[in-house]
Amino acid sequence: LFPFDGDRVLTSDDVIDLTRLPPTLLIVGGGVTGCEFACIFRALGSEVTVVEQADRLVAAEDEAVSAVLQREMKKQGIRVVTGVGVTGVDRGADAVRVALSTGEALAVDRVLVAVGRSLNSREIGAEAVGLRAGSRGELVVDERMDTGVDGVWAIGDVTGRKQLAHAASAEGEVAAARAMGLDARMDFDAIPA
Repeated sequence: LFPFDGDRVLTSDDVIDLTRLPPTLLIVGGGVTGCEFACIFRALGSEVTVVEQADRLVAAEDEAVSAVLQREMKKQGIRVVTGVGVTGVDRGADAVRVALSTGEALAVDRVLVAVGRSLNSREIGAEAVGLRAGSRGELVVDERMDTGVDGVWAIGDVTGRKQLAHAASAEGEVAAARAMGLDARMDFDAIPA
């Protein structure tokens, strides 16, 4: 559905490399990443619209958090559309045209797709060395970051758990301690998001 090109239809990696501020920006996805970029680009002067398929922003968080966030974003001049999906994207010469499930069509300069990341763990030879993959392609690990293969630990996005840099750093500390023979464990309940 999304014809990523790094120019007009962007990932969160692409958007930080922009050298010019887009006059209009549509953000597909009202999770943490989408909301962060919405606030940043609005503060810099872009006209920003956030489209979220769930019925509220940051749907994984408490409803009160979602309500406050949506209210504050609207105060900043960010248009928030919830309960709506994207049904089509067409890159034109002068704009990206986005069709919404409501029938509305938007024309914007750039589209940021912030609906999550896919794991890059398939076809890396994990099974050939005995590593187990889960249903989403994640490498299966326990709270000690052990993969079940002697001397092999996995951390970060490839585990499919918390896809956050600070979580990966903590997992790395656990894996390093395990590699040195210490009994360390990851506490996934203590990760701020």
